[in-house]
Amino acid sequence: AVFPSRPRSLPARLKLRALTALLFLLQPAARLLGRIGWGLAPWRVSAASGCLFPRRRIETIWSEMWRSDECWLRDLEISLKAQHVRVARGGDFDNWDLAVEGGLGGGTRITMALEEHGAGKQYARFRLQPWAAKGASVCAAMLAFAAIATAPTGSGHAAVALGLAAAGVVVWIGINCCFAQASAVAAVQTLESKYRAGAVPRKTA
Repeated sequence: AVFPSRPRSLPARLKLRALTALLFLLQPAARLLGRIGWGLAPWRVSAASGCLFPRRRIETIWSEMWRSDECWLRDLEISLKAQHVRVARGGDFDNWDLAVEGGLGGGTRITMALEEHGAGKQYARFRLQPWAAKGASVCAAMLAFAAIATAPTGSGHAAVALGLAAAGVVVWIGINCCFAQASAVAAVQTLESKYRAGAVPRKTA
């Protein structure tokens, strides 16, 4: 490091160099903490709405004011983004409408269907389906295959280590799906409080 005013004494120069080295080491740590704090990390998860066991769910809402499909999905997407979760829209050839990402390991996909009941009344059904990211699934499968292939060779410790690694990836995928499922259910409930005006109760399957 080059200092504008070079200290004359050796202790003063050593003190400045030590301070410079410390700041040089602290900079990447500070950047890493900032990335983790804002969710910009490979292990990021979205747990703003808690955690729910990942399974197929059906959430329904009764509305006495007609709205288009696009309006329903737009408002649901806004409700999800208000929880600071990542949301993706399905394409023309996808069998889902919105995907909620609980982390890089997986999330929950939402498929909506509307029933028209006349006089502007609608009954909306939301199917919540957990899904695992392809990369995480392939990683878990490869680790499990390696563990199975290693076991007959007599390398018991290696097989156990690989099996534990595969189980860890599966648990990580499940945790991501838990958080995404909770966010999806919370978003539907928020939408219900905004739309619901009739006597038909919301059902959960």
